[in-house]
Amino acid sequence: MRLYYQEKDITDRVEVLEAKCHNGIHEICGCDILLNGADKWYAWQPKIGDTIRLTDGKLDSGKMYLDSVMPQDGRFRLIGLAAKMNRQAKAWQSFEKMTLSQIASQMAAESGLGLEMWGISGGYRYEWLVRKNETPIELMQRLAMLEGGTLKLVDGKMTLISWDYARSLSPAMTYELRADNVLSHWKIGADRASAMTGWGLYGTAAAQSGENGRRLRAYLPAPDTATAKRWARGILLEKNSHVETVTLRVDFEHAATAMGRVNVISGTDMDGAWLVRRVEHDYKRGISEEELMRCV
Repeated sequence: MRLYYQEKDITDRVEVLEAKCHNGIHEICGCDILLNGADKWYAWQPKIGDTIRLTDGKLDSGKMYLDSVMPQDGRFRLIGLAAKMNRQAKAWQSFEKMTLSQIASQMAAESGLGLEMWGISGGYRYEWLVRKNETPIELMQRLAMLEGGTLKLVDGKMTLISWDYARSLSPAMTYELRADNVLSHWKIGADRASAMTGWGLYGTAAAQSGENGRRLRAYLPAPDTATAKRWARGILLEKNSHVETVTLRVDFEHAATAMGRVNVISGTDMDGAWLVRRVEHDYKRGISEEELMRCV
């Protein structure tokens, strides 16, 4: 394991007691590092916003920004995040005749991040869009959901990725589940939605997924029926992606990242295709804890 601070390798100059990093959807990716020798670390005068990076072979946490430094009995706990929180202010804002790509680029720049889009077309033009006292990340998560995707932040990038694109990927990992590596399996079949109906001033549409389950309705201020249908499907995909999860602990897995494809072999109803919802890598213990969500 190597620890970089302000892009300098300091591994041999500090004693790392704990080192974890996590990334997932609906969250800002981060790291949690515990160092021994607080007096030596303090002499370096660490500053909020300085950069941190953890690497171990092929696993790279990506660039993190120091968010807090907490002394603990002669030790220091460092918390790093993939986005600077002082650039995540809530605001009201309106956008007129701007495409999704233009809005996403503006929100990424406001956050001090780059932008990537996978499987989501950035060409849709919003005649009028209101940012409703949201942070840049909250706004882009809302728009990504309507367009059939989700958001993750890792390695200095705001990434919008569609559910369809993620499901089409080749599996990065195949796991055989056993009693000793499954931490939990949460499944509420009755909570799965079978249909989503959206209506607004100009467009009304429905999206269907299976025959059994809840039926959802929502007001969608869509300018036409085609847009209403796309947004209804996006909400349906988002709701159904979280109704079945499994959490497991495996040996250090560098390929595990949010929205990565996983195949599960178990001989039970957990067999099949899954996506990574969240993963935490423990660099010192050499394990990865993954929360998976069923491909829907």
